[in-house]
Amino acid sequence: MRRLMLLLMLLGIAAAVPVAAQDTNVITLDDTTPTIDIIVTLPDNTTGTVALNFSGAAVTMTDAADHIVFLAGDSRLHGFQLNILPNTGSHTLKVERLPGVTQAQVSVATLADPTPVNPAVLVSNQRVSPNEGTSLTLDPANPRNGAVIHIPQDTVGVMAAEFPELSAASQLVDASGRVLAASTSGHIDGITYLLDAGDYLLIIGGSGLTDPATVAVSVATAADSNFTVLGAPVTPATVADTSSVAPCLATVSVSSINLRSGPGTGYSVLGYGLRNEVFPVGGRNPENSWAVVGTASGSAWVSLAEMTLSGACDGLAVYNIPYRDAQSAQLAAAPQPSPPAQQPGSHDDEQGEHDD
Repeated sequence: MRRLMLLLMLLGIAAAVPVAAQDTNVITLDDTTPTIDIIVTLPDNTTGTVALNFSGAAVTMTDAADHIVFLAGDSRLHGFQLNILPNTGSHTLKVERLPGVTQAQVSVATLADPTPVNPAVLVSNQRVSPNEGTSLTLDPANPRNGAVIHIPQDTVGVMAAEFPELSAASQLVDASGRVLAASTSGHIDGITYLLDAGDYLLIIGGSGLTDPATVAVSVATAADSNFTVLGAPVTPATVADTSSVAPCLATVSVSSINLRSGPGTGYSVLGYGLRNEVFPVGGRNPENSWAVVGTASGSAWVSLAEMTLSGACDGLAVYNIPYRDAQSAQLAAAPQPSPPAQQPGSHDDEQGEHDD
């Protein structure tokens, strides 16, 4: 496995000067190098952006405690930019091939700020097309909101969502409910996706809101925004028609389940699901024993032994997250000393003689 070390150093470049990406060469993932790890470390009290362009790859980002904070895995995704919040520690991005892909490509860059996506028109509705932008309002009573992202046919589009200093989770799903990418709260406050043609739903959910907050959503074409596309876009001829296919759903089949940060009981508990509660499924682990699902506060992992799957669950993305079981409780029996033997003439003997 090849390991790359990236340090995001923010150099205080003047706003009028374009910020150049510190780009690596394009890396090929194949049987010789099936996986790479990219370790991203921010200096204290600073923010920064990591940018990946790829073809045929899936990406998982974990924090220093090995909790999943972002995942993406779909052939319609050609890249993303993640703006990382200050003082959230180091992060590791694991990049691997999508299932069935023999050769994938990826390039990595660090930026001081996300690449601007400036819409020409602001719309008041929640369906956004190239050169348009909208605002989503989140508040304590309604902490969850979303927008439909429309990328025209034969176009590679760019979708950017900015929610500075807001602790929010996100999901990007297609028209059939399949999760293409998701992030959890507390690590990322801006995401840009490079997408093939289609209609997608972007869902943003804030956590710990005490006041209203605004999420800015913008859409453009990759050509207009100077984004590089690795690999040919997926054309309608090679994409199955999913408009009439039910999404993959997982229904809780026991009284309650733990929603965990990774596949296995060794990962921390993020929340709980109750009997008959339904979650959209976005992928599974290689052992096909755990699945990653979408929740109101982000993504979580559930044991498939406690779920019933329905819908189009074939061909789910496979995330190579290590399976981890909790260690069994250690029991130790401490021998207790035997009571001392009674000596002849002791009080007990005398008492026994008296009782007789």
